[in-house]
Amino acid sequence: MITRPLVDEVMDKEPDAWHRLRTTERALQNQREDRHRAGILHRLVTRLIEDYESW
Repeated sequence: MITRPLVDEVMDKEPDAWHRLRTTERALQNQREDRHRAGILHRLVTRLIEDYESW
């Protein structure tokens, strides 16, 4: 889900990578099963968005 190539593409501001990251964020936010794991992953994705969106 979150791999080095995706993070590198996000850092490079690749539009497709940002789209995939946002789609993943929404899917994790709406996940109803295994909420604990989904919550942890959602926080990671949200942090990536916050950290690299303002670059």
